[in-house]
Amino acid sequence: MIKIKTKLRFLPLIFAVLVILGIVSWRAIQYQQPAGEPITINEVTATGTVTLTFGTPSAPLLKNTTSTLPITINTGVSSVTATSVVITYNPALVTITSVAQGPFLTATLASAALTNGKATFTYAVPAATGTGKQGTGTLATLSIKPLTTSAFTLTFNTGTLVSAISPSGNVLKTAAAATFTPLQPVNGGWSAWSAKDPACGVTGTQTRTCTNPTPTNGGANCSGASTQPYTNPACLIPGDFTEAGDKAGDHVNIFDYNELVSKFGNPYTIFDYNNLVANYGQ
Repeated sequence: MIKIKTKLRFLPLIFAVLVILGIVSWRAIQYQQPAGEPITINEVTATGTVTLTFGTPSAPLLKNTTSTLPITINTGVSSVTATSVVITYNPALVTITSVAQGPFLTATLASAALTNGKATFTYAVPAATGTGKQGTGTLATLSIKPLTTSAFTLTFNTGTLVSAISPSGNVLKTAAAATFTPLQPVNGGWSAWSAKDPACGVTGTQTRTCTNPTPTNGGANCSGASTQPYTNPACLIPGDFTEAGDKAGDHVNIFDYNELVSKFGNPYTIFDYNNLVANYGQ
């Protein structure tokens, strides 16, 4: 009977030791998991040192065109072990088509999940590292596609937090939203037609270009032809209508004939004047 009572006396002690061991084991691996306690929007803390920011798009944002957008992490003095990110946006204005893990935290605790208006992922330092990471780098790169030309906002939402071992717990300081405005399309317009050759009787082609303005940012190109033919009116043959008393039908004199040849050559068939050759000297 005495031995049985002794064993029973040690049962609470054994249970307490097991509980303590469980707590210690949890703390040992907790640095790999972001703290789960609710704090505030963006899960920021007053004593945090880590900032998350949206970077600059890789190309000008255009409607229905995909560009990449980095998310940068700056740990400050914290030794970061894992980061959980929740991004929300208006799916009527923009969509996140994919998320590429950056080189700063290379272990994946939760792959990117993309739903209508929301993207989530959790990255960490490799377990073999056994310590946190400090510095600045790319946490992830988003592929985004504007669906309209309206401005849109990407927001780090509730659930975004950063876990660290020094100091321990959540150390997120700021995770500011960012608003982007796609470029507005500019439709093209035609320039003026090129000048015609002023010579009488000439046939040629006029041209114009789609540069007034040039279509940009996905704007429509000019419609219609960029060339058009033209033919100038036939040359008039000068007659003897410049002297006092002349009237239509008068003979052409030598002065008029010489002026005709000197100015226009002699490629014409003369039919409007009374026998130019026969009356050459008149």
